[in-house]
Amino acid sequence: MSRYHHTATNKSSRGTFISEMMDVTWLQDVAPEVRMRLLFLINNANTLEYCKGFTKDNKNDTLTAQVAAIMSLKKNTTEDIDNILKKRVISILEMKFKPIDCGTPCSEYIITKDEIDFLVFHSSCKYLKIKVPFADTTNLDVLYQRLNFSQKEKETLLPLDADMLQYVEVAQRLDLATVWNIWEEIQHDTDVFDPVITLLKPSSETLKEAIFFMIVWQLQMKEKINRVYTGKLVSLLKKCNTNTQIIDKFRCYPQQVNPSGVCLIFSVKEDRKGADVEGEKVLETFSGLGFVVHEVTDPNLQNIENWRVELSKPKYMFYSSLVCWFISHGNSQIVKLTDDGEIKRCDLLQKFTNLKYFNKKPKIIFMASCLGDKQVSIEQ
Repeated sequence: MSRYHHTATNKSSRGTFISEMMDVTWLQDVAPEVRMRLLFLINNANTLEYCKGFTKDNKNDTLTAQVAAIMSLKKNTTEDIDNILKKRVISILEMKFKPIDCGTPCSEYIITKDEIDFLVFHSSCKYLKIKVPFADTTNLDVLYQRLNFSQKEKETLLPLDADMLQYVEVAQRLDLATVWNIWEEIQHDTDVFDPVITLLKPSSETLKEAIFFMIVWQLQMKEKINRVYTGKLVSLLKKCNTNTQIIDKFRCYPQQVNPSGVCLIFSVKEDRKGADVEGEKVLETFSGLGFVVHEVTDPNLQNIENWRVELSKPKYMFYSSLVCWFISHGNSQIVKLTDDGEIKRCDLLQKFTNLKYFNKKPKIIFMASCLGDKQVSIEQ
């Protein structure tokens, strides 16, 4: 079995390359507001639940970034933000991954904080159109292979949380006056900021996003907002007379990533006229909506269990939603499967609604089957 290490572990043969990679002066060529967005994305507070031992380290990263934002705002300069960003980027580029045998169950179902940071950093740079000089994609390719990314996922899937991208979009659309009004409204809320932090209004738009991201970080860490509930932030935006188009962004689940989600179609075609057309229409519809669609024809219990296990792989933390179709015969209690098999409706719901990587994400389950043989009269 192949094994991998981060390039930083091989300094003897690639010392020159490593020294170049650790030079992050190229960050100065990135616009200040884009550097702030990069710092926000790589200190992602929403993946805390996904890794053992991740919570403490990630909170520390977020707190450090928040302190840097506060110090920069107090000085009315991006100096502290830039310094902590440089340290974070260097730490990511210097990561030493623990060797794991590729192709084993362990390699596909375990992901570390370092690996998430590595994926998020590269995806953030791609999303923000930041070109990293001397970037070595070897480890990225090996990580994609270990986590069983398909070629389409390598090309299109951004390993970033959709809600974090939503905050980035909102930050860009807000002006300094509105962001400052939000800050003045929230800074004395002891449920959010304790002790109270006193700042002077920045003299330019450059630090506008630092204020907004600091508010988001604090609301997340105080568990006032999350992927599902954004009411606290929305109420602040409304109080500050924010443009309704911006507020409306929070009326729906965030869908800022492509693909939008995973769509599974379990279609029993035995003894079902028109089943082919039915499945084709579902596939066409959800492909058009930006979903990655997988169709399982004439599924049995093992097929369904295999997909439940598949959705437990870490790569699915970066999908924003899940849709499942069960198309078959059945009744009010069960759905029929191939080879005279059947499964209870409640068991289907249990299997596909309690998936760790789809927690606090929209899940829609369609059961397109009969509810029984009882005749129903239609009254005009």
